[in-house]
Amino acid sequence: MVIIHRSIHIVNYETQQTTSRETPETFDAYVSELIHHISSNRHVRDYKTVSIQTEVISCILSLYAHQGDDEIMSEIADTIANRLLRKEIEAQAQIIHTDTEVQKGSLIQALIYDEDSECYQYLLAKVEHTGWVDDADFTFKTGFSKDEKSMWKSCLFDLSDIDGVEFHARVYSNTKAQYWSSGFLELQEVTNDEINTIKAFRAIE
Repeated sequence: MVIIHRSIHIVNYETQQTTSRETPETFDAYVSELIHHISSNRHVRDYKTVSIQTEVISCILSLYAHQGDDEIMSEIADTIANRLLRKEIEAQAQIIHTDTEVQKGSLIQALIYDEDSECYQYLLAKVEHTGWVDDADFTFKTGFSKDEKSMWKSCLFDLSDIDGVEFHARVYSNTKAQYWSSGFLELQEVTNDEINTIKAFRAIE
């Protein structure tokens, strides 16, 4: 697995801003664990794009097309993170009178090339963002946990047919909130017949 581009954004709907962070040295191993978790999790569901003109998939395709231009790729990743921020602000406004709230965390993004299948994938994952005191210099720092249970939501796009008119994705969410799959990603869940077809193709591969 080769990670072509990577980014981490802290998404905070209370301050209404996203903050880009440098990726740590352990990022690639962390992404590998996330992908394994998505692939093996029985709660992951199959979705498809409703159009390649929707914001997230069009951004992903543009990012793919600009490989090698780190500035443009970073700007596109920022656009995706800001879309999530807008959707979380909307979602929080809808549940403000309840005892629940949208989980605040970090958005991880990665354009991945799988050398075994010779295919590209795009990962989006919302993970817990925590704070701790560094015992080396006693400064307060923030980051994401390596614990898989701290992954709240994820989406792994299949980019094997980059010129396709429809893209499939495997989506996980730890809640029934629709803002992730339909609001942010603008995806629709595939039917049982479509799932069987997808499974058949995966078995052939």
